[in-house]
Amino acid sequence: MKHLAPVLLVLTVTPVSAQDPTPSRPPPISLTETAALLARNGAEHRNARTIMAAAEILRVVERGSPRVRLVGSREGPTGPWEGPMTGAALLRLASEIATDQGDWGTAEYVAWLLQLPDSVPPTRGAAGGPVWADAYLAAGREASYTIDFEGGRTANLLQVSAGKTGAVLQCALHEGSEQGRPALRVRSLAGTCSLEWHQAAQGKMTLRIRNTGPATYYVVSSN
Repeated sequence: MKHLAPVLLVLTVTPVSAQDPTPSRPPPISLTETAALLARNGAEHRNARTIMAAAEILRVVERGSPRVRLVGSREGPTGPWEGPMTGAALLRLASEIATDQGDWGTAEYVAWLLQLPDSVPPTRGAAGGPVWADAYLAAGREASYTIDFEGGRTANLLQVSAGKTGAVLQCALHEGSEQGRPALRVRSLAGTCSLEWHQAAQGKMTLRIRNTGPATYYVVSSN
């Protein structure tokens, strides 16, 4: 049996002044939030095509990045669609509205989309490149991701940025699975958790995010 080289973590946390909570740049735009805003607007105006566009945006989110995997089921905000917001739920709502209005062209196209596993290629980004994830987290809930990172002299970096600068996130990094004591724990500042570390060899890390504030959308990104 092949033995993997141990992963050596050298953790670095860069202190940020608490005097100035204003971020140096605006938070990233969450595609999940964009889809939710579009879907709510489409439902309010009974516009099946707007909801269909929101569903296509959400499908990009649901595919995510090939090197970061959500542990457990994906959460989504509730709304005029059935159950938590998913691409399929939005397409079903668009189909219902199009059918009620006699818009058979849109209804037929939505039915075709519902039968597809994906509307665009299932990969995102180059293999071995930066990872990305986009999601929603209710108040008091947690989300976990497993991510493979390269080892070497260059520091690895993970950022979790909430759509609201006043959001309160607690981010913990674990080596391997999320069992046991975290290797690094950071509380968000201006809605963003930044985790930076070195590891000697390639290995799997687990990122655990807990929302101790109000519900928020967030984006996970890495170098």
